[in-house]
Amino acid sequence: MTRIILILIISNYPIILSGQSNINEIDIWDYHIIEHTLVVSSQNAPVFKIIDLEKNKQVASFGNLGRGPGEILRPGFFNIKKIDNDIIKIYYVEFQINILKSFLFNYKNLTATANENIELPRDFTGLFSEQIISDSLLIGSYDDFFDKRRHGMRSVIIHTINKNIFDEILLYKIKSKPFNFSTELNINARDLLYDSENKLIITLTLASNIVESINIYSIISKTFYLQADTALLTNIDPAVFNSDIYLDMYSQIGKIGNTFFTLQNKKDNDIAKIL
Repeated sequence: MTRIILILIISNYPIILSGQSNINEIDIWDYHIIEHTLVVSSQNAPVFKIIDLEKNKQVASFGNLGRGPGEILRPGFFNIKKIDNDIIKIYYVEFQINILKSFLFNYKNLTATANENIELPRDFTGLFSEQIISDSLLIGSYDDFFDKRRHGMRSVIIHTINKNIFDEILLYKIKSKPFNFSTELNINARDLLYDSENKLIITLTLASNIVESINIYSIISKTFYLQADTALLTNIDPAVFNSDIYLDMYSQIGKIGNTFFTLQNKKDNDIAKIL
């Protein structure tokens, strides 16, 4: 049995966390690969595990569960950003309390440092698909379906962290007919991509062929349709959405070089496949 040892040294920020072990098996909630390193999150402590793909072994782990400094309240999806050759930033937003938490992991000495928490505006509590574009710019997707504070729709948030101000761009809304809360919430799911070359946020509506782009500086948005001149799905019956035969049209959008690509869902002999 593999034993994982976690050493946590608590002081004022920054907080240093370190841990290291070999690995036989792990539970995975989310993952990201950067060069030869795989970073995974799990629902159990230590939440983050660092795996060297060239050595095929876990080299570090860190992150206790809890509400304290350097701790993770609700493990889940996260993102990463390379800072330099030796350091990557691992970050996520605590969904219910809207706090941006981040850690700096050092490849060289296999340690992680917890940065000071950043409290985000309560106006978009529940931000997800978050991405840090620069030290002062955070983007993400927000659902106002739950709280209905302003518009009851899905939107893209562009938040200037150092000034604590944000822009919000409403996205196309597919309707549930007849209305069903859960259906209308889930049918509007998006995949979000940041195009750093063109400074664009790209969103793909998974249930339809709708692609929307937003310039992060001018806040100008444009709508495009894949494989058609108009939206292929504008509303849906909850009975159809919740049936065994329903399948989202797409699962992901990405970019390689100057070319965008999508992963499209299809059924072959009633078996769901990704093309």
